[in-house]
Amino acid sequence: RQARRRREEAGYILKDLPSGERILYLQEVPRVKASHCRAWDCAVTRITRSPIIRSHYRFALKGSQNMYYGGGIYYHITCMERLIPNLAELVVNGHLKPDGWVSAPLGCSISIESSTQAITDWFERGGRTFDIQCYERFKADHEKWTGEISFHSIEHQLGHKDGRPQVDCYYCEGGPAEPREPVRSDYFPTKPAAISLSRLLAVVSNEPHINAWW
Repeated sequence: RQARRRREEAGYILKDLPSGERILYLQEVPRVKASHCRAWDCAVTRITRSPIIRSHYRFALKGSQNMYYGGGIYYHITCMERLIPNLAELVVNGHLKPDGWVSAPLGCSISIESSTQAITDWFERGGRTFDIQCYERFKADHEKWTGEISFHSIEHQLGHKDGRPQVDCYYCEGGPAEPREPVRSDYFPTKPAAISLSRLLAVVSNEPHINAWW
């Protein structure tokens, strides 16, 4: 019976996606207004007795930009994955999109830049992305390289104290070669790995589970 209800609810969600009348969006949950999960059998509601979405992320089923379809209908990430396990197929077909800037929560140990890029890659690569530490290592090394290059460039432009070339200056004749700029191919494997969206969002948020904010 539960499986039949899930199929029925999934059909309700999916029926207007191919025509473009509705689009499913991944959003960050605004803190100024509560949103309720509309899944018929919301597991979070059964456990907490509250349908309020307290996670950092939610799904919003909304009318397309060119059509008015009333207010959004919101779902927990895990509730939607129970209804439609293959979300990657929706991404490939253009029915599931990020709604603007989606990143890790503020104060999270994972950087905003790395989390945003990992989520962006998941959408651009049809449900596949790279280990979050690949993004973090690349970001750290590139920032270090940028800082070092900027320091030497400013120092050279302002002139050295005695006005003569310095042996350790990248921009003086006879100085060392400028360090090679870090590139993504040195930090990321050839192929990204498939991962569920709920797992990815938990990873970039540095949480054991997407609903860890209950």
